[in-house]
Amino acid sequence: MGRTNSFSAVLKQRCTYITRSEIDEAKYNACINNADNGLIYAFSWYLDAVCDHWDCLVLEDYNMVMPLPWRKKMGIHYIYLPCWIQQLGIFYRKELSAEIIRTFLKTIPEKFFLTEVFFNAHNDFYPVNQKKRVNYILDLKQPYDELKRHYTKGRLSSVGSAKNQGLTCKESFSIDLLTDLHQRFYHDKKARSSKDLMRLKELFTQLLANKMARQILVYEKEQLLGGAIFAVRPGRGVYLFSAVSDEGREKQAISFLLDAWIAGHAGTESTLDFEGSMVQNIASFFKSFGAEKEVYFHFKKSPVPFFGYNDKKEKQTKEK
Repeated sequence: MGRTNSFSAVLKQRCTYITRSEIDEAKYNACINNADNGLIYAFSWYLDAVCDHWDCLVLEDYNMVMPLPWRKKMGIHYIYLPCWIQQLGIFYRKELSAEIIRTFLKTIPEKFFLTEVFFNAHNDFYPVNQKKRVNYILDLKQPYDELKRHYTKGRLSSVGSAKNQGLTCKESFSIDLLTDLHQRFYHDKKARSSKDLMRLKELFTQLLANKMARQILVYEKEQLLGGAIFAVRPGRGVYLFSAVSDEGREKQAISFLLDAWIAGHAGTESTLDFEGSMVQNIASFFKSFGAEKEVYFHFKKSPVPFFGYNDKKEKQTKEK
């Protein structure tokens, strides 16, 4: 017990909270870029584009970092997950443990009334105040013909139908066509807010500047049917945003687009990250391409129990 407390004390000294203005960007981004579990969401320029504010926890000399997006509302500070980010948590170049995660969480300043962290899939050591979330990913190492064998019959039929209708994919660097399509055909709960779309435009500009964006649009002759934006870094392409018209939905434009992405990256050391979903029909759509489940965890804690998850320890394991 004494050794554990001593170890925690050492970590506590080395783990520090620093504000955005204090961050050494070169060291911070190097940590994300070289981390065993690095994700595009965590780069400083990505966070700058989508967060109201963000600070960071740093262990030692940027060997481990934990970005903390935050807001202030009615005088209350809280840590939240911004739109256009699915997972954050701790990124590391050294071995991670439950003890280190606990130390990071204890270092978060008490001024934050609510702490919500969507830990990445490699931060699965800490079964307290958490609930399981599900993502779907597709390993693209195999040849296209082999990958296609794992499509469901329905998805094969949808892709085949789209190809028979002569749909085509075109790359575009103008986001307005896609956001306009979204605003025309998505309403109520399915629609993104104007603020979220403005943040997406800023993010797309930054992704392009860092050569980490691809926007693919689907056409039937000259008619735009749908499209998607992918956030891309070596080894992982994230299906970040998509929109489709009513006619495009009928003609399976998104099935056609995702199949084209899979065909274009088949046989490479890359993963297609579908970025979701906990919604059953969307999850079924992603699974129909042969995607596999990736589990990550939502941590939520507050001094007021109503705002956090149960503090009782639960046995949580990754689903296979």
